[in-house]
Amino acid sequence: VKGGNELLDDDSKKIFIGIRSNRFGFEGLVADKEKAMLLFKDRAVVEKPSLEDIMLYTVRRNQYV
Repeated sequence: VKGGNELLDDDSKKIFIGIRSNRFGFEGLVADKEKAMLLFKDRAVVEKPSLEDIMLYTVRRNQYV
């Protein structure tokens, strides 16, 4: 999922496995694509993750949890 930082709040962050944000926006990995699409509608881009994305966000999550 990719979008503007204004879309992130405490509730929306809960659906992410891992997330990165900077001054331009955020991108993150969600377990439930449908839930993300319902939450963000057309305000964010929901794409199929690459294997590299899955590995990156899963490893980061395990390191920082």
